Amino acid sequence: MITGNNCPTNCSFYNNIICSYFNNGVGTFLKSNFKNNIFLQAESDYGIHTQYSTLDNNIFVSSCHALSSCINTIVKNNLFVETIIFPTGTNVGSNNLVNQTQNSIFINQEGSVFDYTHDYHLKSDSPGINAGTDGTDIGIYGGIYPWKHGSIPSNPHFQSVKVAPKTDSNGNLNVNIKVTAQDY
Repeated sequence: MITGNNCPTNCSFYNNIICSYFNNGVGTFLKSNFKNNIFLQAESDYGIHTQYSTLDNNIFVSSCHALSSCINTIVKNNLFVETIIFPTGTNVGSNNLVNQTQNSIFINQEGSVFDYTHDYHLKSDSPGINAGTDGTDIGIYGGIYPWKHGSIPSNPHFQSVKVAPKTDSNGNLNVNIKVTAQDY
């Protein structure tokens, strides 16, 4: 669970899978950005608490009033399972896809619990394909920080390191390092 107590202003959340919403009544995210996230679950006592924030290119799987705790928030190019009519309260929105069935969104995902075996890519006929504010997909595989399969960073990292237990007769140590990186 994420609470707004320690970062109430100018927070940014990009390309996350958020399984539980934000703690009800314990802080509000002010002037914050939520982009290309997947919000899987909201219970009746939870919601996203924002003021003067933006919600762009996110997927809201829950049908439990995802925006009920938002004030003066701009909501653009999101995909919702529930039907939301804008403006809702003091929130304004544009180009949102509402009333989408959950089984029409992802290649392989069900329920409201994160699972590594699920495939959170959008289905080829999903209305979220290239529908983000930047022309990329809505959800974690779009935006400026697209999710990497297996969470492998795009910067080079050690894949394997083999170091001989001792030096040879000339004092040389045999070291074999394999480095790899994932493309963007």
